[in-house]
Amino acid sequence: MQVDSLVECINGEFDDKQILMISNRPKRGKIYTIREIQEYPNKKTGVLLEELSNSPIETTVGFIEPTFDIKRFRELPEVNVEEMIEELFETA
Repeated sequence: MQVDSLVECINGEFDDKQILMISNRPKRGKIYTIREIQEYPNKKTGVLLEELSNSPIETTVGFIEPTFDIKRFRELPEVNVEEMIEELFETA
């Protein structure tokens, strides 16, 4: 996955603490665009999404926008719209 990748949320479950801290959360089955990828020292990777933004929360390193674990998403294959349109006209 990389910035601008289209992803589908495959895990939209959040615990009560996360629900209180993060007002805008991804929903299972919805499609999102990766806005930013954050690597953390604990070997975890978080993503920010174009379609969702949240107020910064206080952490040990200051105030940051909360990220979502990259494992909550699956990358969708790239779709070349121009090729699809050409194929439609060729078969018509």
